[in-house]
Amino acid sequence: MAQEQERRDFYRIDDEISLQIFPVDAAAGQPKRQSFDDQMPPEFQMLRELRQLDSENAQTLSSIFEKNRSVGHYLKMQNEKIELIARYIVKHHGQSLKTTKVNISGGGIRFRHPEALAEKSHLGLKIVLFPECFSFSSLAEVVSCQSDNGSFLIATEFRDIDHHDQDELIKHITRLQSRQLRAQRLGEKPERIPL
Repeated sequence: MAQEQERRDFYRIDDEISLQIFPVDAAAGQPKRQSFDDQMPPEFQMLRELRQLDSENAQTLSSIFEKNRSVGHYLKMQNEKIELIARYIVKHHGQSLKTTKVNISGGGIRFRHPEALAEKSHLGLKIVLFPECFSFSSLAEVVSCQSDNGSFLIATEFRDIDHHDQDELIKHITRLQSRQLRAQRLGEKPERIPL
């Protein structure tokens, strides 16, 4: 468990995402992440489901590649075509989404908020990652709240996040880190999104 937490914390980066926050009354009974998943726009739910199917079929596709590279390549191209269509649909819907600068990892998220939030309070989070337009929801617990220049830095830990969504989040962070390292190697200024 400690190694898994280390792995999540290693993958931490500044990013700009769409973030919606909902206070959750823990005293009213244990809230369910599913209730927030159901509030996602249908376009984002579709892209999330497509990614889950890709993940579930990855081993089968690998096996097909081993037996027949041509068929494997054809199926991979079909997946990419579906992904392009889905991204196009979601991109046009996503243009209206407001973005927020955050620091995010596989284990939690830190963001600015205009109001203080009590430590150990619970939140429902709806998150959209760009440019993939991958969306997911999670329940989170506030682990710290610090006053900073007229607003508050809120640090949270995910308390109920789908394992597949967490893996996709870590892949997103890894891709972003790779782009930043590549920019540094080429002497370009890496993108930093200060909180």
